[in-house]
Amino acid sequence: MMLSFYRLAEVAIYSLLNFLPFLALALYPFRHSLRFSINTTFFLIVLVTILQLFLGAWAAFAPGNNTGTISAVSTILYAAFYFLAIKKHFGKTTCQSVIFYHRKPELRKNYTIHI
Repeated sequence: MMLSFYRLAEVAIYSLLNFLPFLALALYPFRHSLRFSINTTFFLIVLVTILQLFLGAWAAFAPGNNTGTISAVSTILYAAFYFLAIKKHFGKTTCQSVIFYHRKPELRKNYTIHI
């Protein structure tokens, strides 16, 4: 199966729009309590974003129905980054992430892309 550039771009844009705005909103309350410098945090965001792009491509193009696994890996990756990047007390960070998680139902959905 030959994939077109537009299909790859669609999956990449979908993955970015499904991840970056919500990451920014989740980090915003803790912008003065980041564990690392702005440059290091930005570098980590770029790495996590690249991993999310790969997960989106895996969900869209891999044969088989593995969206549950991809969704779990994505959630674990997001939570690991979130708890690693923020220097606040674990309970406060957990409370904030649970509130954010319940306000964003797309995090609980699979990565299935409908055309």
